[in-house]
Amino acid sequence: MTAEFAELQNALARLVASSQRQEDQLRSLERRVGELAVPAGPEAAIPRGFAPSQVSPAPPSAPSSSAQSAQDLYDGGMAKMREGQLDAAHIIFQDLIANHPTHPLRESAQLMAGDILYRQNNPRGALVELEGLLEAVPKGRRTAETLLKIGLSYRKIGNEGGARRTWERLMREYPNTAQAREARTLLRRARAR
Repeated sequence: MTAEFAELQNALARLVASSQRQEDQLRSLERRVGELAVPAGPEAAIPRGFAPSQVSPAPPSAPSSSAQSAQDLYDGGMAKMREGQLDAAHIIFQDLIANHPTHPLRESAQLMAGDILYRQNNPRGALVELEGLLEAVPKGRRTAETLLKIGLSYRKIGNEGGARRTWERLMREYPNTAQAREARTLLRRARAR
């Protein structure tokens, strides 16, 4: 019964996150339509014979569906992870990433989101998440850990070359870290096979 309840909770959390993403996309599209509806100046005048557009600017976007602080979201995501509710944790971390993109906890939240996908046997999703993190925060506090997990994800999908290149980069850029030592061990094992 408890497992069924947790499964239903996770399904509901996925639906809520999907709905939030759709709302965010809708607000973004409304903003774009509003920007397009505003004439850019005299050069944007309508040629003779064409009826003027009846497009009106988009209404102001609603406040974010998540008014929670980044710290509250991060703590909530970590609590869900400890409880084994990975889908719910992933949704919370995605909320933090979307609503607090410049907050210092964003890096850890996106790393955890990638880790969840990896744990759920979705290494391709993990790669997208983790490579997106490297793009957003190229020299973050947790970049070495991110590179290690990217390499593990490549290996899990059978891309040994991608794993090797990523781990070599990790050892080159962060040579004195625990993650670089682990990458060296993983590379030695791969060569021994």
